[in-house]
Amino acid sequence: MPAERIAPDSSPCRPPSPGGAPDAIVPIGSPTDTESTLTVLVAFVANLLIAVAKSIAAMLTGSASLVAEAARSWEDTGNEILLIVANKRSRRPSCS
Repeated sequence: MPAERIAPDSSPCRPPSPGGAPDAIVPIGSPTDTESTLTVLVAFVANLLIAVAKSIAAMLTGSASLVAEAARSWEDTGNEILLIVANKRSRRPSCS
């Protein structure tokens, strides 16, 4: 197969046009970008508090099921950290 050629004015590093395509990237600082970050941070704090509470309850009661629930809650908290990192990395330009 021949290599696909890209027209000079349609570089993959070129930002989307202002009124552009429906799948255009959301500009940094827009309400959607801020809401997304806030949602992830609120979910992180909530999951952290839940994980701490379940861990304390598991230590006090010695319940194996609470230990499993606490582990799952710590996993959810870790997932939120990954979302925060991904959200931050998504703001970087794709090309230098």
